Amino acid sequence: MLAHSFVTRRRLIFVMAVALGAWALPASAGKTAEVALGELNARGASGNSALARLFESSVERELSQLDLSRAKKRDRFVLSATLMSVASTKGRDGAEARAVVSATLRKAQGGELHAIVRGSATATDAATASSHAERAALRAAVKSALKRVPEALR
Repeated sequence: MLAHSFVTRRRLIFVMAVALGAWALPASAGKTAEVALGELNARGASGNSALARLFESSVERELSQLDLSRAKKRDRFVLSATLMSVASTKGRDGAEARAVVSATLRKAQGGELHAIVRGSATATDAATASSHAERAALRAAVKSALKRVPEALR
């Protein structure tokens, strides 16, 4: 009976150690690529701080929502993004805005360039709502650029 209790205790300790070890490992350890956020440059916002903040938050949100489960690269990467331009025009039919975003993926170790992705989008709205169209185009351009990241890691 005493030997059985000792073996049971050892098994329990082993199972707890394995469970604790598995819990302590990051979810992505050895499975998929990891992408950290690097430099963000909103030079295309032309001094518009609201657009610059929207660009930064849009990149952060899209990066956090990327599905990298099918990425074959197991390295760590740094994504840096630039808002190249945001421009709007007003016409009789409404306002049209276009945004262009460019992003680079570099290996975290050594900084080797791995990929360049680019996205652009156009949005239209009422002639009095050109700033709304610019914001919509900016968000869509960020989404367009970052949706290419998982493919770049395959």
